[in-house]
Amino acid sequence: MTVETVIGYVEALNIALGRTLGGQGDGALLERARAIHRASTADYLAQSGDLATEAGQLTHLFREPTLQQQFDQAGR
Repeated sequence: MTVETVIGYVEALNIALGRTLGGQGDGALLERARAIHRASTADYLAQSGDLATEAGQLTHLFREPTLQQQFDQAGR
């Protein structure tokens, strides 16, 4: 993950939070966010095995999340 990626994520989160709190959220925006979240989660899960293999002592950080963890993470 690059600094640019983190900045883009934080900016998008700021805009989304502002719109939500301002009552300006719309269904299309939420559907787009859901699609992006699902795609990025699928990409991560596809790569997590390789990441775990390369992580050495930190391999536990890449184990597959439980259904509860996935549910809890979806709201963040």
